[in-house]
Amino acid sequence: YDVVHDVQCLGFGLLGLRALGLPVVSTVHHPLTVDRRSSFLRDQNLREAIGTMTFYPVGMQSFVARRVDRLFTSSAASARQIERDFGVARERIRMVANGVDTELFSPDPAVARDPLEVLCVGRASDPNKGVATLVEAVAKLPRPARLTLVDDPHPDNPARKRARELGIADRVDVVGRVEVETLVGLYRRAALVAVPSLFEGFGLPAAEAMACGTPVVATDAGSLPEVIGTAGGGILVRAHSADALARGISELLAQPAARAELGAQGRKGVVAAYSWPSVARRTADVYAEISAERRGRPARTTTSAPPGQPRAIASSAPSSH
Repeated sequence: YDVVHDVQCLGFGLLGLRALGLPVVSTVHHPLTVDRRSSFLRDQNLREAIGTMTFYPVGMQSFVARRVDRLFTSSAASARQIERDFGVARERIRMVANGVDTELFSPDPAVARDPLEVLCVGRASDPNKGVATLVEAVAKLPRPARLTLVDDPHPDNPARKRARELGIADRVDVVGRVEVETLVGLYRRAALVAVPSLFEGFGLPAAEAMACGTPVVATDAGSLPEVIGTAGGGILVRAHSADALARGISELLAQPAARAELGAQGRKGVVAAYSWPSVARRTADVYAEISAERRGRPARTTTSAPPGQPRAIASSAPSSH
């Protein structure tokens, strides 16, 4: 093999592959420390906190991350977080972004927009997603504006609970975890998509929404300023603020022409920056970079095998023919 590409595992076995002489890269959307911090916020007692400490293999991942040839990530914000939390040298991190299937996630003029529907795709149980702040923002919007949330439809979903506390249970519809075709239809139907996150390593719902020609109201947290700024299909508001989120949503709901303009710009921007062909080209460029560094080094590797069986040998040495 020319390159071994791991996705988010960062297990110790990668170091064995590297010891065989194979260049190893890994994709890390954001360091596991982000998820661990979010889990600590949910923990209710010492037992749960200890469970969080043992569940997330941060030590292993950071150890391996510092030793692979390159780390791929999806934003400059995520790269900074990886550098800080995992101690990876900045020059070994490559920002290739996440890919969006822009043929599947695409506008459909035949689908009528609902001018009062705000869509959010995110887990209310994850504090990083900021869904509680969004529900509070919806309570500040004039009726009949409402929220459709793609999340677990359990009666005890935290978004439903908060909506009941605020007296807006009839304006928050939790539709469950839907098939991708249904999700595309929801993006196409919504007036706008809200991304109220407190941190994102990329923010795929923002990119998917813009690919569908739907404008986005996002917080200024994590990678969202990069994604919105690159594609140009949305506006940013202050994170952690229901008032700021409500103002941004309200202003955009009141301006159908602005929504249409942002939607068209976002579609164009996502196709240019985040379509899979664009991401694949950036990825291939890094493969080529690593291959160039490897030239002149031993490229022959021998794998283990049970006694009495021939060992498989992989070599990237050019043929003599």
